[in-house]
Amino acid sequence: MLFRYYKTLVAVVRSDREGSAYLYGGEEMGLWCMVTLLRNMPARRESEESCPSQVFREIAKKSSNKCKLFWRKTLMWNCLVWTSAVLGIFCSFVFSFVMRRCTFAKCYRMLLFRPDLIIFASQNNWGRKFGDYFGGDKQFSAVDVSRVYSLVIRSAYHIVDINNKPSQGELEDKMLFHKRGTESGLPCVPVIDPRDLAPASDVEFPLFTKPRKLQWGQGVMKLESSEQQEFQDIVREGSDFAEDFVIQKKLENIPQLSEYFPPDAPLCTARITTFFHKGEREGSPGVVRVLESWIRVGASGALADQIENGGSTFAVYAETGVVWNGTTTEKMVLGEPHLEPTLTSAPGATKGIAGHRLPFWQQCLETVREAHMKLAPDAFTVGWDVVFTPTGVQLMEGNLMSMVALHIGMRYGSMALLWPESPLMWLALSGWLLNKDGGLGYTAEAKAKKLRSVASTLRRDIRLAVRERDAARKAVLKLKTGDIEGVASSDKLRGLQTRLMLKEGEVHGMQVELDAVE
Repeated sequence: MLFRYYKTLVAVVRSDREGSAYLYGGEEMGLWCMVTLLRNMPARRESEESCPSQVFREIAKKSSNKCKLFWRKTLMWNCLVWTSAVLGIFCSFVFSFVMRRCTFAKCYRMLLFRPDLIIFASQNNWGRKFGDYFGGDKQFSAVDVSRVYSLVIRSAYHIVDINNKPSQGELEDKMLFHKRGTESGLPCVPVIDPRDLAPASDVEFPLFTKPRKLQWGQGVMKLESSEQQEFQDIVREGSDFAEDFVIQKKLENIPQLSEYFPPDAPLCTARITTFFHKGEREGSPGVVRVLESWIRVGASGALADQIENGGSTFAVYAETGVVWNGTTTEKMVLGEPHLEPTLTSAPGATKGIAGHRLPFWQQCLETVREAHMKLAPDAFTVGWDVVFTPTGVQLMEGNLMSMVALHIGMRYGSMALLWPESPLMWLALSGWLLNKDGGLGYTAEAKAKKLRSVASTLRRDIRLAVRERDAARKAVLKLKTGDIEGVASSDKLRGLQTRLMLKEGEVHGMQVELDAVE
């Protein structure tokens, strides 16, 4: 494993050179993302100025002090080159064989190849909860380690995309998004020109205003009267406030969905993340696929529907628009994240949303695919916020950096079942990065050779996953048949059923991958 790690690390460091190795999958791209982030601290000035996404703001924040930046990068490079490899053996041995709290091979493998998953587990304090030293052993399976994607990986290819086409960062500007979306014939939520708000006596309150260039519900305000100071700042001629914010009418949730939301819920939107899959043959235009889809249900009285603001998020079957299960931040941090998502009803709602088919779903899919082709042809992934109206759907905004499904407890298995195109993400990403500045520089021969190896590994992993699925199925059946009086622990049964579902998804997802690779 250690030899393979250093061989992969060398290939990753040299990956942008012409004729380099072909990188594929979570382990290789997990290392690639760490190297890419290090190489882009500080970020290029043009990219940082053109794209206001959270990634570039965080990089700017951490790069402001040159001395701290130097030591931070030195420490991270040392971790990649030797610290994780050497100290990781000792730590993994102690926690696996002495304390018996994790599996040595999987933990050491994760420490070497998937530091992005360790970062995610550590941020949620799962190490303390699960008893292993970074919290990922119980949360992630061996298939997850090699195939699940993360926010760190998304951040890395986002930086490469912006470095290659800085102007695409304008998609994050909500005012420009509305302007270009409307010009392209896309249904967009209308934006109000501040000059149309005078005289104030003609304005229909309430209104909503939010920063043009911030994400995740930051800075959202409700304007309720002409006496409000924020409203006066907006309508004042020459105001900087008017230049930095967008104004929209307060939109209401449609009656078909209101019973599934808590009382006084904010506008609840669907988030559909699409990715661009280039054609394998020269001249092929490629296709836009769905990577993730969920609906956000805001908390009662909140201004925004994000899970970080006390709301809940429910995964949605991409092909049908039927709601699956959801979760909350509290469940992910304080509950049992390895069993999530389990929520079937939003907190405070009168009716469970799980199993309900969202309206206008086919129109949702057609709209976001068209939007990706027209508004973001130079971005690998875009997260689209979709609003449901009585007559159809409208686009609220597009996000070049959007949250990933790991944050609601999804793993590779559940993603593959709900979002059948998501297993194609690694094949699409490697093709997308070809010949980009900071991307990959492999040849067709290197790709063909590597994909033969990938196909062989997939076949082996599928056989193993099938055995584990069958074992999980037998365990569930044994518990049910031996528990005629229904006294068995519900937590034990739920854990086995969750494992069975994930294993079924892993088998299905890897088969989809294998078919595409072959």
